[in-house]
Amino acid sequence: MKIKTPLILSLMLLLPACGQTPLIHAGADEITVSSEPSGASIYVMGKKITETPAVIDLSAVYPVIYAQELQSDYGRITLKHEACEDRIITVSSGMMSNGLKAKLDCVTAKEPQVALPAPMAKPVAQRLQELQALKDKGLLSEEEYQTIRNRILDSL
Repeated sequence: MKIKTPLILSLMLLLPACGQTPLIHAGADEITVSSEPSGASIYVMGKKITETPAVIDLSAVYPVIYAQELQSDYGRITLKHEACEDRIITVSSGMMSNGLKAKLDCVTAKEPQVALPAPMAKPVAQRLQELQALKDKGLLSEEEYQTIRNRILDSL
């Protein structure tokens, strides 16, 4: 009878390994944290500890001793990223085994619009000379020449 008990215990420990479901989660004292976009600052108990992606020690998230004013931070991870809203996440048991994957709500930066300088208005005399040169080269008909000439003169 004494031999059977260790044998049964050994089999109980090996059985989950065959099914790839361990009794004790490897790395149960850590949590993997990633974010989209990556590079977010990770704050635990009010202090920045690293940036995503990272592996965090759960003892930092659930400290045994902490200041009373940090009560609201207990068990939570805060992610901060430039141009994104801060994200406060309460760590759950599922996150301990699957990791924390957070999508941050970010403002997409618009490309700066470059203001083009207003074209320098050429003097009327120069514009009329250029118009005459186009007509002389045969690039404008008499009708087109007169229409554009009238527009130039109307802009005075």
